[in-house]
Amino acid sequence: MFLAIIVIFCGLRAPITEVGSLVSTIRDGLGLSSTSAGMLTTIPLIAFGIISVFVGHFSDRLGAGKVMLVGLLLLVAGIVLRTFAVAAGLFIGTAIIGIGLAVGNVLIPAFIKAFFPEKVGTMTSAYTTSMSVFAGISGGISVPLAKAYGWQLSLFIWIIPAATALLLWLPNRNTVLAVKAKRASKGGSIAKDSMTWLISLYIGVQSLLFYCFVA
Repeated sequence: MFLAIIVIFCGLRAPITEVGSLVSTIRDGLGLSSTSAGMLTTIPLIAFGIISVFVGHFSDRLGAGKVMLVGLLLLVAGIVLRTFAVAAGLFIGTAIIGIGLAVGNVLIPAFIKAFFPEKVGTMTSAYTTSMSVFAGISGGISVPLAKAYGWQLSLFIWIIPAATALLLWLPNRNTVLAVKAKRASKGGSIAKDSMTWLISLYIGVQSLLFYCFVA
């Protein structure tokens, strides 16, 4: 599980951030409008917002290990479809990638808390650092790769960490997260807590800045 999580770390943002560097090349190659090309960096974020709400429910019903496996399968399938299925496949594959990444976004922190309780700080630091470093690497190498081998191969190269993570996760597919949420000591909904909204605003602005620069 540790090896699988480390590899998943490396691929949670790279399939998105590379598109920003290649968007003009993809647009010209497929004859897309600027609006359509811009959607390539927007679709995964929409998937994050919608799918993340349901991941916990499916994890409880089907088992977190199985849901994570499905997420990795979708990520691999989305990368293949985005690369080889021309314009329609580009957008459908991008949406599927967004769904697969949304599953990882939700479940990986939960796996860390459940199976590495004494290493939460270290693992979370590794998680955020690896994700950011590989997001930068993907944006940096995508253009040279596209110039040398074509933009399709530049998009396809991220099948390597995705497929590796999938293989490493197979032994963990029956893992169940037996972690129950604790009730707030004061009771009531977290939506009534001002700190909830401050944290949401902080992380929301942070994400806004990041993904605007990526796009």
